[in-house]
Amino acid sequence: MEKGVGDYQEAGAEAGRQARVLLVGGIAEERHLLRNVFESQGVAVKEAASVGEALQLAASFRPEATVIFPTLPGGSVGDLCQKIRSDARLSWTAIVVLGGEAEEAEAPACGPGLADDFLRRPLSANGIVATVLNRIARLQGLHGQTIRDELTGCYTRGFLEERLAEELERYRRYGHVFSVVMCDLDDFKFVNDTYGHAVGDQVLREFGAFLRRAFRRSDVVARYGGEEFTILMPHTYGSLAREVVKRVQDNWRKEVVIDPRTGKQVRLTFSAGVAEAGADGEAGDDLLDNADKALCAAKQAGKDRVVMAAGARAVPGEPGSSILVIGQGFIYQYLASQLQKWGYRVHGATERDALSVLRAESPGIVLLDLDAASEGPVLVRAIKAAAPTVKILVMGRSRDRKIVLASYAGGADDFITRPFSVDELETSVLAVCPWEEGAICTRPFSLDSLRRRLLRLARGL
Repeated sequence: MEKGVGDYQEAGAEAGRQARVLLVGGIAEERHLLRNVFESQGVAVKEAASVGEALQLAASFRPEATVIFPTLPGGSVGDLCQKIRSDARLSWTAIVVLGGEAEEAEAPACGPGLADDFLRRPLSANGIVATVLNRIARLQGLHGQTIRDELTGCYTRGFLEERLAEELERYRRYGHVFSVVMCDLDDFKFVNDTYGHAVGDQVLREFGAFLRRAFRRSDVVARYGGEEFTILMPHTYGSLAREVVKRVQDNWRKEVVIDPRTGKQVRLTFSAGVAEAGADGEAGDDLLDNADKALCAAKQAGKDRVVMAAGARAVPGEPGSSILVIGQGFIYQYLASQLQKWGYRVHGATERDALSVLRAESPGIVLLDLDAASEGPVLVRAIKAAAPTVKILVMGRSRDRKIVLASYAGGADDFITRPFSVDELETSVLAVCPWEEGAICTRPFSLDSLRRRLLRLARGL
């Protein structure tokens, strides 16, 4: 049964990629009509009016499908098909040619080996889009057989290197940061030697399946070789990648592989190294090499741990970054304990020495408890004047509108209301949207919510 337009997304894009379609030739109104339908299905679309423009775009855009209208300035449909097919980078691009009774002569020129489909018009835009997306899905199914490791179901090393090159290009053009993680099963040789290679293969299969479940759909989980796996994590700083891998390690320790012949349980850990684009190199080989060195350091340090390459950065709001907590008593101790568990470096201060500690430690975030400050909004303003780029979270008991607005006016980035108890871990978060108009909203709050809001600060509130 053919897939409809709505079926495509599940069957389509590989490793979090957005499907890409190039529309070539025809009149602008025809292209715009098709573009609107494609984009309504979450497809990225680019348009080219001529053969020359199409070839330039195809080389950089790397479309999964090229849709060619019969009216084509700068050459014939057959010539364009031949040029696309001769480019190794476009070997998995589907070519769909649109025609009608007047263009029947184009059909022979787009036969086997050139175009994948020749659609006679009139045909609705939805019909064209459904055909193109089904063609992409079929080709990706075939492509998937060549880019998946047969034993583990993870991507192959070759596919990883292809995606790594794409992410590096995005980093160089747009500054989109990403990280690379190298993982290796600890003491895997012992499993092979003790239980045999059949059990070793079972461990690899289950570990590969576990990693694919543990990471995001947009991440690329690949088997790099033997018991070593690599994860490409787009839009992720090294410090955050490390925290994610730590949680994955915690969950893997709970996994048990059963020897199907003897019923014996096999438990393993894994070590990991993390490298970040830019901080640890701007070439694929450099990143992989630095992640591998960090992995070796994790092994030498005792295994079952994560080590970051030397250059990976901790950014404000992400684990590994520095937070100044201005507070006192139980609330300070409790918050500091939680923040340290999450991987933050915590510095404590009172209202009196807050500015001196701020200058000495240069934290990315300041968490100010108003109960520990007699003039909280004034201190917020002083902090912002001393460190304009620092992110400030204010926490207080009061929901007094004047205090909330004064805190925001002084430069606070968020305001969190208390109390919250150790047992329930709930209170309210006051969000101003926008505060200038005086609209204040409340919603449930927990420490998990606080953690997410800290992470959001890294990307701007």
